[in-house]
Amino acid sequence: MSETTVKKLTYLKDSALEDFKQNFQMRYYPLYKLGKAEELTKSVCSANNVVETDIEYEYIPLKLETAEYDAEIVKHNMRAIWNSLHVLTRTQAELEKIWVSLAHTDYIEYSIGCYNAFVKTDDQEKEVKSLKSRTYFTNGAKRSLAIHNLASYWWLAYYFIDEKHSNPFHLLDFLVSKPYRGNAVVLLSSNIVSTKDIALGVLEAIRELVEEKGVTNNRDVYAKATVLLNKVGGIRILDTLSREEVKDIILENYPY
Repeated sequence: MSETTVKKLTYLKDSALEDFKQNFQMRYYPLYKLGKAEELTKSVCSANNVVETDIEYEYIPLKLETAEYDAEIVKHNMRAIWNSLHVLTRTQAELEKIWVSLAHTDYIEYSIGCYNAFVKTDDQEKEVKSLKSRTYFTNGAKRSLAIHNLASYWWLAYYFIDEKHSNPFHLLDFLVSKPYRGNAVVLLSSNIVSTKDIALGVLEAIRELVEEKGVTNNRDVYAKATVLLNKVGGIRILDTLSREEVKDIILENYPY
């Protein structure tokens, strides 16, 4: 079992978050390039920049991810984020200032590791854009949460943990069994995925399409499933559908 440490949740003050975003490329991006974890933490999350809450969580260290995809590392990290931060409410987990603070305190080494594994490139413009989107919110609310290094794990667990199953992570294990970020963005960015029943029904249907119907496991199957359900939303109120109904609708109407 991973060693845990009890921590107090902090968040960036609004003024500090705005400064971080406005000065990211000039002040903070160079520290990422140099791997200056301690300097980043002191600069972004100094005592004057953060507010400490009474919310406690058990910090579980993440494993550094590698450019060569390793599903076992991803599975560990997804579980670690959820087991640590399930104490967050949905409203709290939508807050950019919480995720930016977490990314530059307890998870700073992981954040720099993601930069080295996935972001670093000879194209500086592309590199800066990618690092920004993984570090703070640069898109619409749902898409930003789906792309952020840490928030994406939390929201995937929130929607797709199956508490009725002996292995609550069984659908997530399928999702991350291969490079998953593009597929996850499709799911989490969609307005269709608004309740756990819908989310679980969609992913359960996709797994059956892939494992039993021979559909290729790529971004296309995720996009088609959400588009199909969106069309149904013009006829039925999706929030009234059970998980089983959502799954059946997709399986019966999927455009092979």
